[in-house]
Amino acid sequence: MIIGKPAPFVRAFIEAVDAAIRAHQPHHAMSVTQRTWLAFCVTAVLVTNSICWARFERASLGTYSMAALSWMFRRNSAKVTLRGK
Repeated sequence: MIIGKPAPFVRAFIEAVDAAIRAHQPHHAMSVTQRTWLAFCVTAVLVTNSICWARFERASLGTYSMAALSWMFRRNSAKVTLRGK
């Protein structure tokens, strides 16, 4: 399994997410690194049919390590507000 560039529909989805973030909070947007990481993860989910850092690492053929992929997920600086009903 090789994951190269994300498919055009994945890139379009990531751009739509970024545009929605910008529309909601104009001073906030996804960085290039965040967009690249998210595009890789969405592509990896589609290719591996799973949500598993180890499988993502294998699918990238060593381009990304499991530690690096999960670190980006953990270090996200976006503030999330959860509203209960």
